[in-house]
Amino acid sequence: MADGMSASDFGKWAIGYYGPWPEGMKSDIRDYLTERTPEYLAMLKRVCLDKVPSRMGQVNGYPPDVAKMQELAEETSTRLEAEARHGRELEYAAKALPAPEPQLGSGDLMRLDWSQIFARGIAARKQAVAEGKIK
Repeated sequence: MADGMSASDFGKWAIGYYGPWPEGMKSDIRDYLTERTPEYLAMLKRVCLDKVPSRMGQVNGYPPDVAKMQELAEETSTRLEAEARHGRELEYAAKALPAPEPQLGSGDLMRLDWSQIFARGIAARKQAVAEGKIK
């Protein structure tokens, strides 16, 4: 799931990306943002980046207003649900699949009896030469 973002962090990001909101809009924006969850705000930021680029999305040079954010609400919610569903599917798959086989670490490689491994390799090569498979 998306990392959370506070209303304050979203506001700082929007001001830095788009520019400041006019004084008359600030309280409406603050109220709108504080009513949203941190996950929603993080996804709203991603949707804004996709749908409201800074040079095109500005209304009179300002960040998106409440009306524009409400237009993006359906897509934001859809993306949030898709991401949550994907996370649930991964959790289910992790429970359904067997645990992975343990991998050899560098410490394990030091404990291997390399003389036996080399002896098996040399014996296999001699047998392949004797059978005419390799020269």
